[in-house]
Amino acid sequence: MRRNDLLIFLVLILVFGATDWATQAWAQIGQGATFATCTATLDPKTVTPGGKAIVIVTVNVEKGIHINANQPGDENLIPTVLQFTTPSKTSGVVLGKPIYPTPKAMPNIMGSGTMYVYEGKVQIKVPVTVSKSAKGSARLTGKLRTQGCNETTCFPPITFPLEVPVTIEGGK
Repeated sequence: MRRNDLLIFLVLILVFGATDWATQAWAQIGQGATFATCTATLDPKTVTPGGKAIVIVTVNVEKGIHINANQPGDENLIPTVLQFTTPSKTSGVVLGKPIYPTPKAMPNIMGSGTMYVYEGKVQIKVPVTVSKSAKGSARLTGKLRTQGCNETTCFPPITFPLEVPVTIEGGK
């Protein structure tokens, strides 16, 4: 448990007393990182010089939870954002922009209007191009930041670190 989480809990106790609401809030703070899991893979696993591949970032969101879309439709909502560090030019690996899935529209639980979310298995894809002169391997590093919510409450946002190896085979 992080120090900030403990401080938040103590403030909740001071403001609301030892109520069921404060206890429920504490449980949700402690569960912040459990609303989803995240993995990243390269398809295909090996690439030839001059070839293309796709990084697939898969987020499995727990049932009953949604994560805000990349463009959630409300400036007060924390969007899902995928970022990779730009590979060095010497690696010969070039990344395209992330391609986010089509979100689901739902009533905004934090205000009025519509919000856009992802549920269940979510895949974000990033095109990869390998130069004709590339050889060896490269390592792509990045992060996915997202916030999960249920019907009444949003959890603290979490950041998943990502690392994807790129193996280049068949180069001269």
